[in-house]
Amino acid sequence: MSKRRADSLKTMLENEFDIVIKSGDIYIEAVVEEVDETARKYSDEVNRTIPKDTGGLKASHGFKRKRTDKDITYSFAFEGSTSKGVPYEKLANIHEYGTKDGRISAKRFQRKALRKIVKGLDKRALQRYKNKGGQV
Repeated sequence: MSKRRADSLKTMLENEFDIVIKSGDIYIEAVVEEVDETARKYSDEVNRTIPKDTGGLKASHGFKRKRTDKDITYSFAFEGSTSKGVPYEKLANIHEYGTKDGRISAKRFQRKALRKIVKGLDKRALQRYKNKGGQV
């Protein structure tokens, strides 16, 4: 192979690698943005669908996002306790799954919210990537 042809090939490969690296960064940014938005929507949907007679439960629901160098974590929790000392997390589970004796039926408000919000996440992330100029 001639030197000129080798230099041409080297330049072409460098350009391709630049595109791949740039595309990877754009893709990661697009996915993180879409997951952030989806997490907020999930939290809002859970708040919207919490059983109506549980104002304290609704007020105890929280959402936290933590980012480190390696990953991002999302935390959704019911914090605190009622005036009688019953943890809100326990009340949320009772409303989610119901009681064995059937006095409180399962509402499945968290599971329904998750299914509703997460559906199509991959397509939305891909579209966001394309909108940012990513190449497919």
